[in-house]
Amino acid sequence: MTFAYPLGLWLLLVLPLIVVVYLLRQERRRVEVSSLYLWTDLLATRSRRPRLASLRNLSLLLTLIAAALIAAASAGIAVELSGARGSEHLVVVIDTSTSMSAVVNGVSQIERARNRARERIGRARPESITLVTIGANPAVVRSKGAAIGEIATAVGAISADGGVLDPDISMQVIEQLVADDASVVVFTDLAGYRALTARRPTVPLDIEIVGPIASNAAITAFTLRPSPDGTPDTYASHAYASHAYAYVEVSNFGEERLATALELHADTNRIATFPIALDPGERRRVVTTVPAQAGVYHAKFVGHTDALAADDAAWIVPVRTSAVVQLVTPGNLFLETFLSIYPGLTVVTREQYDQSVRYDILVIDRVPAPVGVRGRAIAIATAFPDGPFIPDSRIELSQPLAMSDDHPLGRGIVSGRTTVRHALSGRLDPRATVVARSGSVPLIYEYRSGNRAIVGLTFALDDTDIGVQTAFPVLMSNAISRLIPTSTTDTVRLYRTGDTVEIPVRPGEEVVVIAPDGTPTRIRPRTNVASFDRTGQVGVYQVRGESFTSRFAVSVVSASESDIAGLEMVHTGSVPQGSLSGRLPAAGDPTERYPIWHLVAVL
Repeated sequence: MTFAYPLGLWLLLVLPLIVVVYLLRQERRRVEVSSLYLWTDLLATRSRRPRLASLRNLSLLLTLIAAALIAAASAGIAVELSGARGSEHLVVVIDTSTSMSAVVNGVSQIERARNRARERIGRARPESITLVTIGANPAVVRSKGAAIGEIATAVGAISADGGVLDPDISMQVIEQLVADDASVVVFTDLAGYRALTARRPTVPLDIEIVGPIASNAAITAFTLRPSPDGTPDTYASHAYASHAYAYVEVSNFGEERLATALELHADTNRIATFPIALDPGERRRVVTTVPAQAGVYHAKFVGHTDALAADDAAWIVPVRTSAVVQLVTPGNLFLETFLSIYPGLTVVTREQYDQSVRYDILVIDRVPAPVGVRGRAIAIATAFPDGPFIPDSRIELSQPLAMSDDHPLGRGIVSGRTTVRHALSGRLDPRATVVARSGSVPLIYEYRSGNRAIVGLTFALDDTDIGVQTAFPVLMSNAISRLIPTSTTDTVRLYRTGDTVEIPVRPGEEVVVIAPDGTPTRIRPRTNVASFDRTGQVGVYQVRGESFTSRFAVSVVSASESDIAGLEMVHTGSVPQGSLSGRLPAAGDPTERYPIWHLVAVL
């Protein structure tokens, strides 16, 4: 037998007052008699009897019993049939997933869970305690043998930054900690309860769901695609995509109709605003076009607040992936070295064209180009048999290279400073654009038609002094950017709260990850990958290395995590093996629990 509110026992002081009032109460009837002589001895005899004999009165007894029951109910009396009390070891599990940051009636769910945990520990008084947190990455905070004071301090420091709950890993951790002499109590919300019990626990659990009814609306999906029927992971399928399609799913987990607005941003620009009206339990998908080359995409509710703010917005930062270049050359160390150090490129060198190699750009240097090749290519002192350039001779040039500086390929290159001694002469498709020439001879051109994109140099690199000038890396960088713009090598990598982000680095390179609130975390890995798992905040994270900078975004976007609406469930006993038992009382402040109030009301 335990008391949740021992101060309620002060009401037992009313019992003596009831007895005194009962004894002092006079119920006498006036009767006229002829003489008092015969009553004198009788009054003297009654005065010597103990007045406590009045306790035999049935009404007094019932009054005392009722007062005692009211005092016991006020003290939160409970009987533990199979709970933690009396067990040798207690495993306290607190859910720290994102949904536990929900604020209902001015109190967060994680605060309620901490209070419940301290209360349970104080009532149970086990011989030892293990403190565990569950979320995306469950952890043992304090192991068996820690002092009660240390456990209490650790409970107070727990926060709801554990990410999206992983029920499988969480239950595995719990099951490994449970022994024959241990009992387990889990403090979670309705979202955690559903996730854990869907797995069907194989050990006895005492689950206490904290928090009253809470309405919540959420962005439960956010991605980019190249077209309405495109794949969800790559949203720019060709080099010239100017826009992509944003897909946003919004959900109403409340019991009332939702009326709000959804805004979409690309970098700092607001793209669109959509009015949203959802019935209880309804989900809806919003599809719109957005620029394909933006660095950050952001979807958020405006003019709306609810219990869980973390899922009212979502972000996407496209991830730059490495593009593969197949370089076909008889030998050009200068060109191969430049391509190999160019950021975001992986170079595969062959002496002849290898159709088995998957590539994003084909670079053909002074060797016959294959027939029927489609895609993106750079042709240096050679030409494809099917055009766009058909050479007929090799000629000597006398005039310097003249660059068209209004074309993207010519940006940053000064005309008249580069000399080309020899070049191929021939017929160029009229659909091609001449970017540089010597007199009337085309030297650099760009051709685009259908699924072909070609940048051509009609001269060899050893027939010009461009290789010893800054014009060469600028020209090659412009060509690669034209053939593979940011959108082509960008893919959508969705990180949810609690996920571990793998950051490619040089071994030993220090990396600083700056969270959305500005908190820095320094990592110096021994391998070429830095692992970062402090992703409890939603928003955009900045990554700064000694040789690079990058960023990534973290969102909730989880229907299971956002579904926090429901009634508070309080379990006061253990859960049978492989199942869950308990009751759903009316919602209210979780600190006001009267386990036998219904019994008192009946009495």
